[in-house]
Amino acid sequence: MRKQTVFDLCDTHAALGGGRRSAEMACEGGPAYGGPCSPRPCRILPGSDFYSQDCTDEEFVGLVANWAVNR
Repeated sequence: MRKQTVFDLCDTHAALGGGRRSAEMACEGGPAYGGPCSPRPCRILPGSDFYSQDCTDEEFVGLVANWAVNR
């Protein structure tokens, strides 16, 4: 696992900026505003700064796809 989480946010959610609250939001179901990811899904590559060692990049692909704004 990388040391720092990498937030590669889509244009719609770029204003979230990354950081601890963005990490929490990713696991809580995504942003409640702003609409669906556009023009591509956000990518979150977890790191040990915010997540446990057993988190994988693939898990976050599924999390982002299931955000309420993306359904």
